[in-house]
Order: sequence, then structure tokens, then C-alpha cells
Amino acid sequence: MSCQRRRTKSKTRGIAATHFAERGFKHVAFYYKGLFGTLERQRAHALEQAVALSGRQFHLIDASPLRRRQRRGGVFPYLRRKLAGLPKPVAAMGFVDDVAVEILSACEAEGLRVPEQVAVLGVGNDELQCEFAPVPLSSVDENLEGEGYTAARLLDELMNGRRVPPGTVALPAVGVVTRQSSDILAVEDVRVATVLKTIWQRFREPITAEEVTANVPMCHRRLHDQFVKQVGRSIFKEILRCRLDCAAKLLSEGDRKLQAVARASGFSSPTHLWHAFRREKAITPSQFRRLARQSHS
Repeated sequence: MSCQRRRTKSKTRGIAATHFAERGFKHVAFYYKGLFGTLERQRAHALEQAVALSGRQFHLIDASPLRRRQRRGGVFPYLRRKLAGLPKPVAAMGFVDDVAVEILSACEAEGLRVPEQVAVLGVGNDELQCEFAPVPLSSVDENLEGEGYTAARLLDELMNGRRVPPGTVALPAVGVVTRQSSDILAVEDVRVATVLKTIWQRFREPITAEEVTANVPMCHRRLHDQFVKQVGRSIFKEILRCRLDCAAKLLSEGDRKLQAVARASGFSSPTHLWHAFRREKAITPSQFRRLARQSHS
């Protein structure tokens, strides 16, 4: 039997930045405590890089010096002061769910509204902790079931005498489970916010970019330019993103036929869904469904 080691972990890089960008946040913070070693530093750095690539501002709330000096009583007041001093609205991420809950508690103590002023995101999706947090906590689902399945498969290969290459298997995280703590639109222009809200509410309908802007008192061209500036993509692309996300969720949850998935997620036909999925996600709907089933089996 080979004694080579092979570890599994989930890839969460970019997921938090995308979640916040989709909601229009220009300022993103990471609460760094220095308690979790290399992985915590890597996650902070990955978030910083992803935020920078999207043209937004990253803020590091670094409490590690206070911890190293054993000034534990000063960490919470420090977090409160740092959150109060950040530009608003701001999105803040904790390395794991319990660290994100600390952010929620600091906001509550400081009188900061969540998610209107501070949107908060954790990692781990501990349902009990997230649902009973001071404000129900949004969290990245790290695909722990997929990790367990992959680890068991690798162990089975080792036990049957097959060679397993050393190293780490990086699995994609499932995505963000959105709850109240980050379910907010953070855009400065109320007209852009109106269009974005309309898209989120009506993307399953056969709407067009012109229809969602029809009742906004601004010419379509100027509104389109403002939308791209604040959201980071066109109105059409936002409608498509919502439909694809909905389709992906439906594909991963059950055995609906492609026609039913297309209809429920706003696509005009299964062919339209297939081509959009292949173009935007570089994978077909059936391939996506198969991978989703493997990760949850």
C-alpha cells in the first residue's frame, strides 16, 4: 500500500468577492485574528487579490497584534472601532462562521445596521450557528460533503494497493448560502438599485434590458452606463447571471428535465439554456448536474 499523503480542501477563492460585487459593494473588509495559521493568511490574501481585480477597495482589520500581546479584552473594542471607521456601506468577511458572528456582535454593540451599513459573510455554513446569529448569517458552503466523499475514495484506492499521487486535492466550494446578513443592494444611485432589484425579482419572466428600465426616469443609454459602472456588468449580463444561478441550483437539487429547468429559471428554451450554460460556465448542464451529484453522494 502506498503511504503517500493526499489531502482535500475546498477552494473558496473569489466566491466572497463575487458575492459582494454582485451586491455592489465598493469596500470589502476581512477580519484577521491570526488564530488559524497559514490558511487564514491565504484566505485574506486571496480576498484582497480578488477585490483588487474587480476595482474595489480592500480593508484588513488586523487584530493579531492584540492577540499576540495577550490583550484579549482589547480585541472586541478594536473591532468595533475599526468597523465604525470604515466607509459605508461595507462588506466584511470572517475566516469562519464564529469569527463572522463576532463581526455581527461588534456591529450590534456599535449601533451599525446589518446589512444596510455592514454586510457580513462567514465560511463553513454551520446552519445552527448561522440561523441563530444576532442577524442570520450568510456563509460560504465549503462543500464538506464533497471533501468527505473524495477523501473516502482516495482512502479506498490506497487500501486496494493503488498509487495515489501526493499533494492536495482542491475541490470547488458549493457557493454562498445567502441569509439576512448580506442580502442587500449596496449601490449609490437609487435608479441603478431600482433596476437591480427589479432584475432579482423578475428574472424568471421573459424580460429584456429595455423592459426593466422602462419606468426609471433616465435615458436607457445613461442608465446602462451607470449600471455597468456601479455593478460591474451590463443589465443583460445581470439578467443572464441570475438565470444561470437559478438553473444551476435547480440542476444540483433534483432530476428535473432540462425543459423544466429552463422554464423555471427564465430561459426561453432548453437550447437557449444549454448554449448559455456552455458559454458562461464552460460546462454543459448535464455535466454540471453529474458533478453536483458526485459531490453530494
